[in-house]
Amino acid sequence: MASHRSVIGAALAASFFLALSATTASAAALTCLTGTSPVVASDAGDVADARAAIAAACPCSFYDGSASGRKHGDYVRCAKGIIDARADEDDLRTQCKGTVKKFYSISTCGYTAAQNKTSCVKTTGSGKVSCAIKPALLCLTTPAASQVACPSHAHCIDAADTNATLVIGDGDSGSCAPPPSTPTPTPVPTPTPTPAPSAGFQAVLSHAVDPSDLKSSFELPDPKVSSTTTFNSSQMDISGVAGVTVSASYAVNGDLTLINKSWWGGIRNATVSDTATRGIDIRNFMNADVTLGAGDDDVVVTGAKRGTIATNDGDDTITISGNSNNTENNLMTVRAGAGDDVVTFNAGNLSRAMIDGGDGADQLTVSGKAAATIIGGAGNDRLVDNSTGLVTLTGGTGNDVFEIKAGAIATITDFALGQDKLHLVGVAPAAVNATVSGGSTIVTLGGGATVTLLGVSLTEAQIDPFYS
Repeated sequence: MASHRSVIGAALAASFFLALSATTASAAALTCLTGTSPVVASDAGDVADARAAIAAACPCSFYDGSASGRKHGDYVRCAKGIIDARADEDDLRTQCKGTVKKFYSISTCGYTAAQNKTSCVKTTGSGKVSCAIKPALLCLTTPAASQVACPSHAHCIDAADTNATLVIGDGDSGSCAPPPSTPTPTPVPTPTPTPAPSAGFQAVLSHAVDPSDLKSSFELPDPKVSSTTTFNSSQMDISGVAGVTVSASYAVNGDLTLINKSWWGGIRNATVSDTATRGIDIRNFMNADVTLGAGDDDVVVTGAKRGTIATNDGDDTITISGNSNNTENNLMTVRAGAGDDVVTFNAGNLSRAMIDGGDGADQLTVSGKAAATIIGGAGNDRLVDNSTGLVTLTGGTGNDVFEIKAGAIATITDFALGQDKLHLVGVAPAAVNATVSGGSTIVTLGGGATVTLLGVSLTEAQIDPFYS
């Protein structure tokens, strides 16, 4: 009988081992970029698209380590937000999220010049190639391994990946990859592409101080998918615009990328509207106005001083990297409509934003040094203040989380005891103190940072903040 049980036990163990081996093999086949599954074939293109979106929304040059909101951790969080959003939209496989996030965590972005960080490519005696970020003075060859500093590359993946596989390892030379260069524009395909399927689409360029003044303006021709067209000043014929070129690129699904390829301010305004769902990417215009219909829209705006982004209902992703040359006429307004929206606004101290997430479980973030008003609306929202500017947050109805970073000057208008949560990031609990003044609670965070809870008189124990 004992022998019979032994045979059964051995059989069960063998079955478990085979099942575990099959599961492991299946997971390996799906590994980002290197797996054997057919779905891996799209990884390189999807990763490249994600990196382009991150470069636009999280420019490395902004994260210079000079202040809160511009540190390396802030840069990585900005990149992570784009990566997670693209994965949620199925524009990036889940298996690639960790791979791409590592590209940005192993980078020099967010360190000060005084820290003298560099991408350091290492080759061991056995020929294994790796890369790390370290002070340039420590990137030295030793008897065990050769090391070479690659200051032209902010990201290790770009420094060490000499065979352009997006993987550091076999086939890489151990030397620095060539520095970035401006790619040669791809010629417009000869076949006439099919027009994008949307009768309600309109894109207009203008240069008036008032963007609604379209007396002198240029309307883009009907969109053609999988095409790029560049317009010069003569073609646009807009009063006050000279020596300027603008490119309009349409993806196969009709998404538009609109770029002022000349200096900032050379042409002021880009106005895009569509009744359908569409991805919009606008770069280097002073004013950006986008109005889209209901649906899950994806809007990226880079370099705008002002404008209005209105996406209507749907689970929208809106990413704005602002720019301003003064404190006048510098408001960027976002109205995301109902849905579970993700809105990120990152800008310097001359910029302002008004972000209204509408109904739904929204995540609304402002970072850098910008001043802002953030409104969550109905739903369980997460309102994030990573800025050192003056920021006012209103959660609306629902169980909201107010995430406040060290250095913030924040005002929460409707903190509800027992319902809302206060999340303090980078703040030492010992530095936190709550006092009541004029019927409101002022929570000091140290270093001059404060969170004011309007209209409520609470102790620190009642507020019960949590930390990370």
